[in-house]
This record gives sequence, structure tokens and C-alpha cells, in this order.
Amino acid sequence: MNLFAQLDKLSNNAKVVFLIDAIGALLSALFIFIILNYFENQIGLPAKTLIFLIIIAIVLSIFSFCCYLFQNNNLKQNLKVISRTNILYCILTIF
Repeated sequence: MNLFAQLDKLSNNAKVVFLIDAIGALLSALFIFIILNYFENQIGLPAKTLIFLIIIAIVLSIFSFCCYLFQNNNLKQNLKVISRTNILYCILTIF
């Protein structure tokens, strides 16, 4: 099965997108936590900044898990919310 067929299948089940996003947000929080513990001095970012990014990632993960588990209506609206907040999170991490 090629990539486009898999993406088409995934788009038909929006709830799976929330599960993937929740797992990705948890992985982001985990990796930032590892960076915080082991490489804080080499990176030069204050611990408060990294903790702030961890908290945001966990909140986004909780939102996505809740949408996956409990939301049956408003999936389209929730997808818009999570995609916009993910983009804002990416921009925040760049700056």
C-alpha cells in the first residue's frame, strides 16, 4: 500500500489522528525532559523554558487523548484546534 492510500485511509478515521497526535505530544514532552536533564548546560536554554514546553506538550496530549476517547461530534472543529495549536507550538519552539 502506498503512502497516499494510507493517508486516505487515515483521513477517513479522524479519531486515529487524535491518537497519533497525543502520542507525538507525549514523545515531545519526554524528549524535552531528557534534554532538560542531560543537556541543559550544552543547549543554554533555561530550565523554566523547557518546563514550559513540556507543560504545553502534555496539555496538547491530554486534549488529543480526550478527543480520541470521548469526542464523537465536532471532530472537524477539534482537528482545526489541534492543528493550529501544533503549528503555534512549533513556532514557539523555534523562537
